[in-house]
Amino acid sequence: SKDKGAQGNLRIKKCYNYSGAKLELSEDMLRLGLALKCDGHLEKRTSTGYYTIRLKKERKIERFREILKALSYEYTEFHQERTGFVIFNLKAPWCTKSFSQWFNCSKEDAEILLAELVHWDGSKGVGNRLMRYSCCVEEDANTVQYWANICGYKADIKVLLGVS
Repeated sequence: SKDKGAQGNLRIKKCYNYSGAKLELSEDMLRLGLALKCDGHLEKRTSTGYYTIRLKKERKIERFREILKALSYEYTEFHQERTGFVIFNLKAPWCTKSFSQWFNCSKEDAEILLAELVHWDGSKGVGNRLMRYSCCVEEDANTVQYWANICGYKADIKVLLGVS
């Protein structure tokens, strides 16, 4: 729908209702996949789907353990004393490192993914509806922006020049 803004400018309201294809993954599998996409390292020398995820922040360690426990997912875990990292190893041949793997997901899947993203590569202020997501892969930023838009959120991409 269209209306006239305060100064006669034409504004187009966000009013579409999109729902793409439902991904064939449970909520917890979506959460696990997102954690792997954000913080996991996919072994590149083979196509086995073998991931290593190295975490130091206690909140991330606990979140990852909760997801794995909810799924009864098979993994190994050890604490690397000299670095302080907790290292998880697991196989997930169903998951790529690219967010675009789930680009055309349903609105319901996008809501789950956005909510989970805050725990990994995102942040949200206390009592704030606004979320911030940071990455260095343009395709991932575009995918997250798309998820936000189909869920009815305004989403902008800001490129920081000269930042490496």
